[in-house]
Amino acid sequence: MQIERLKLKSLGSFKDSGWFNLSQGMNFIVGQNNSGKSVLLNSIKDLIDNRYRSSDEHRTERLPQSSQDAFVTFSGDDLMGSFIQRGAYIFWPVQFGQSNTTGTAVYHASQFFSRQNHKFSVSRKPGNVLSINEGWPHPTAGSMTQVVMRDGEWSASDVGGPQADLPELLVRLWGTRVFLFNAQRYNIGNCGIAEPALLFPDARNLPAVLFSLNGDQGDKFLVLKQHMRDIFPTVQNLSVTVGDQQDVEIRVWPTLEQNHRELSVSLNQSGTGISQVLAILTIAMTFERGVIVIDEISSFLHPAASKALVRILESHYPNHQYIVSTHSSEVMSACSPSTVHLIRKGGYTSTISALDPRSVSGLRKITRELGVSLTDVFAADRIIWVEGPTEEASFAYILEQTREQLPKHLATQAPQFTAVVSTGDFSKKRNRAELVFEIYSRLTEAAAPIANSTVFAFDAELLTAQEITDLKKRSANPVEFLPRRLYECFLLSPISIASVLNKQLDTDFNEGDIETALENLAATERYGAKGLWNGSLEDSAWLKAVDAANLLKDLFSQISENKLEYSKRIHSFEITKEALRLDPSRLTDLIDFVHQLTRLSLEETDMQTKP
Repeated sequence: MQIERLKLKSLGSFKDSGWFNLSQGMNFIVGQNNSGKSVLLNSIKDLIDNRYRSSDEHRTERLPQSSQDAFVTFSGDDLMGSFIQRGAYIFWPVQFGQSNTTGTAVYHASQFFSRQNHKFSVSRKPGNVLSINEGWPHPTAGSMTQVVMRDGEWSASDVGGPQADLPELLVRLWGTRVFLFNAQRYNIGNCGIAEPALLFPDARNLPAVLFSLNGDQGDKFLVLKQHMRDIFPTVQNLSVTVGDQQDVEIRVWPTLEQNHRELSVSLNQSGTGISQVLAILTIAMTFERGVIVIDEISSFLHPAASKALVRILESHYPNHQYIVSTHSSEVMSACSPSTVHLIRKGGYTSTISALDPRSVSGLRKITRELGVSLTDVFAADRIIWVEGPTEEASFAYILEQTREQLPKHLATQAPQFTAVVSTGDFSKKRNRAELVFEIYSRLTEAAAPIANSTVFAFDAELLTAQEITDLKKRSANPVEFLPRRLYECFLLSPISIASVLNKQLDTDFNEGDIETALENLAATERYGAKGLWNGSLEDSAWLKAVDAANLLKDLFSQISENKLEYSKRIHSFEITKEALRLDPSRLTDLIDFVHQLTRLSLEETDMQTKP
């Protein structure tokens, strides 16, 4: 089975998702929490009546029922198997006016079931209701004839039925070929030995399946155990044994040796992810062509285990269709996705848009070079790129602490501040202006399909006023520059610095001690503001130009007698927090700057989402 196209209507936050394509291999669904990923994935397995509601209409009786349309392919073997399992008979439609209804029904039914593959357009509704729109003969026939196959021979009788029951076969097949896994705990470590040897959709008979696999296909069971070792270093072996009550139990071993049963652990007592992965691998190894749906793979697997599982599924079992939702770009980096879809939610409504897997790969490459967290990008709708982790942490903290100063429409939802922590090869043979525009251009191009809004905030270091003006003119998205040379230019608050030092060194420096030390260092004019020092730490011209990062570095070394080295990542953030608490007036310009970035990100979102 393979789902080729899908559309959701009146389901959860999806009013009408529109058609989106899925392929064989790895299909990834990405998006923020509560955007609708789980609703989509759960509907592929079991469609429930969860009707779309909005401020326009929320009363159930006035809302259209949830539905799902799909283009789907079933193999001929699977469809024939479903036909035989229900008794090898089917009521087949024959058009009015046919002189030999039984012969016509036998011919069409036998020809139909002999096909290698079957493509259908179907509509699904809650309660396992399925109707076929395209893909079978005479769907609007006026009479039904019972067609039977016995020992390879086809025959028909005049016994008619109220309606064609090919849709029932598709419902049955859909239910046994679509498998859903999520973070819930699966207690599937025990079952009766008489359970079928083909895995149920809920994997409740997994022990019986593995018992049969070990006995009938021992080499395949050995491969399964090796896969488990590759994914979980703590799982070195598996055993499947029959108990006194004719029940089968799966046990997990931390070593290759299996000398004493007491040294193993029941699967039911193992970690949640162990059961899921074991069931997923069993399906991949024992079914020819299934649809394996995994909701939030990182919610029940460590990132390394997620990547290992994805690599194994893609490389060893590419015949299946995998539909996986994730927040983690690292999971996608472990394979070559067939499709990637981004779900966004605005207000009551979710939308789905396809991302070119090549553009995602390009974004991954760029973000790796720049030290950017691609996971943060996937989780964001409004991104503000900043130059480093200090700004990322500090800007977010400032916004949170001053949220009440913002208008309500800005305070409701914060943007995602994301750091560019390394410029790598970007910095070679480029001046500062070229570097800034190179970073801007590449991130803007790569992130465009994912985020509604991208705003950039750079240090003004080594840039002239004219260069800043030119960069803003060249940039399609908003690019803002700190009103001072460096972020640390806002942190020369003696009382705040004293508080941080005293906590770190268990000392009792006061505001005056730090102020005097700063003034003495500033008077040496070694910090890039030559001729601007006038004896005041609050002089705006000096604060705009001074190399405050090196000034703070020297201050920490001097006043601590080289016991404490200034760390931009640690101490800049700590001073920011103390300044907001003890000396907020020092940060007025910085607070205004952060609020301006927030406004710009919302304005960009509004522009992108306007029809």
